[in-house]
Amino acid sequence: FTGSGTQQAPEKVPDQFATKTVSIDDLIKGSWLTVDLGEGREAGFALAAGTTEGHQVRLKGQGHKLTGMQRGDAVINIHIAPDERFTVSGFDLHTVLPVTIENAVLGSDARIEGPRGPINVTVPAWSGSDRTIRISGQGLANADGGKGDLVVELRIMLWEKPDDKVTDLMRSMKNGLFL
Repeated sequence: FTGSGTQQAPEKVPDQFATKTVSIDDLIKGSWLTVDLGEGREAGFALAAGTTEGHQVRLKGQGHKLTGMQRGDAVINIHIAPDERFTVSGFDLHTVLPVTIENAVLGSDARIEGPRGPINVTVPAWSGSDRTIRISGQGLANADGGKGDLVVELRIMLWEKPDDKVTDLMRSMKNGLFL
């Protein structure tokens, strides 16, 4: 035997990149997904807590293979598909709750669709469209074992048909004539 006795590992093939579009439900459930790596190859992985938009999942030794070289990794870029119910901001989920003007003024209870099922919320009296209701722990799981929040954004909605009494009340308030 000659030489130093240590043999260098073969050079590694560059990483292979792919994008996987996932749903909010996939993130909540920590779903097992597959991604197409081309050339008839697929790789599977589970969505871990802490995965959100732009996160990269590295699959060791699942990338391209070239003779005489160590197989590269597959790097999967996570993209969250648009959802009609929620938008994502970090680990928080945002949703909109339409509120009629009388419920905004007087306050009310409402039932909304949360990420894990229906949730009861209380709309405080005198709530404007700038008001949000934050429900702790109803967002996406983070890597520290916690969860983001569900942020309910209130949107005041007028009735479909004008109401003469309400119109008269608003006109008198605008003009300073209080009844």
